[in-house]
Amino acid sequence: GHSLGITDHMYFSSYFKNACNENNRAIGKQINIYHYRNEGRLNLYKQLDILTKNSIANFKLNNRVEFIDTSE
Repeated sequence: GHSLGITDHMYFSSYFKNACNENNRAIGKQINIYHYRNEGRLNLYKQLDILTKNSIANFKLNNRVEFIDTSE
């Protein structure tokens, strides 16, 4: 697994930019994002908002994204 903290943005920014591209919709990926409780989910959403340049909707539309709470 990986974190999505600010220090990780340089590693993941191009990946998330491409994952938001409508041209990738036909080959969308299954992306499982694990978090711990609602606070962790909200933190990940904030980081994804930055990484997708405010295009979380396109990211979720073009890929099969599942958020999984590991606290359960």
